[in-house]
Amino acid sequence: MLPSLLATSYRMAATTANKAIFTHANSADRTYTLPNSSMTLGTSFAMGTLTRVTDAASGNVAYTGVGFTPRLVIFLMGRSGGADVRMSVGVDNGTAHYAVSGDRGAADYTTIHQFRSDASISWEENGTTTRQHGSITTLDSDGFTIAWTKTGAPNSITANVGYVAIG
Repeated sequence: MLPSLLATSYRMAATTANKAIFTHANSADRTYTLPNSSMTLGTSFAMGTLTRVTDAASGNVAYTGVGFTPRLVIFLMGRSGGADVRMSVGVDNGTAHYAVSGDRGAADYTTIHQFRSDASISWEENGTTTRQHGSITTLDSDGFTIAWTKTGAPNSITANVGYVAIG
């Protein structure tokens, strides 16, 4: 069974010049003035979360519940609790995958930052070759599929990933 995401989806439609209606299934429509046409009218976006256990085997996982086919997904990954700190921020359009990650080990408090062009989600352990990376392989009609790659033997820790999908 494929995992489902709890997502908040909105749809933006034109009303008049520099005005838009944001539609959400659980609330009334809201009208906003857009400064200098800052967003393309008709753009959909959704926010949600997913998790990844860092010692899970490599493989593809489909995430659904977005409500549309995304064109771009922004990821924010981190860990809750623990003495060490790991995080990454990434973007992915299904073809290009970029992430900036940080790792501060608890034992020596060494901080390592990396830029990657092969993954949009990056979990590194103490700057070693022990890692869990993810990048989008397909942008689907109701979400996206991430190819996860495990390298080495990461500790079993749950990474929390927030995302913004833009369609």
